Amino acid sequence: MTEENYPKASKEVLEILKCLPVSDVEKIPMEYIETFKMNSDKNYYFTVTTEDIQNNFKDKYIHEETKAILAVLFRDYWANSNQRDIILEKEDNERKEKYNMDNLFKSKQKKQYNYNNVELVKHKDSILTKLIKFIKNKLRI
Repeated sequence: MTEENYPKASKEVLEILKCLPVSDVEKIPMEYIETFKMNSDKNYYFTVTTEDIQNNFKDKYIHEETKAILAVLFRDYWANSNQRDIILEKEDNERKEKYNMDNLFKSKQKKQYNYNNVELVKHKDSILTKLIKFIKNKLRI
């Protein structure tokens, strides 16, 4: 995820919120919606329909940042207590697994190196480096 996509994601979230029931949108604090409006990319064109939402954006591309924002909105404002508990437990398990001290320094993929075709490369000094070395040597005399 990149920070340059957040203005586009804010625009996408605003357009998606327009398709949701008013009762769901009213659950989100107004300052969040205002933040989305202030940070949205005014030149970015994005439209969505209720059909796209019902199909889980199957034929529509949305940014990963948009998905993350919607996931947080769902967890914090739309999920019932049982759903919220399940989500929080899953997030906690993922966090524990990610930062587990036993797995922290293990490589995810073992790298294999082929040392058969390794050649030594002779380092050559640049002309400027040679000149500086020459001057330093002469000044020491």
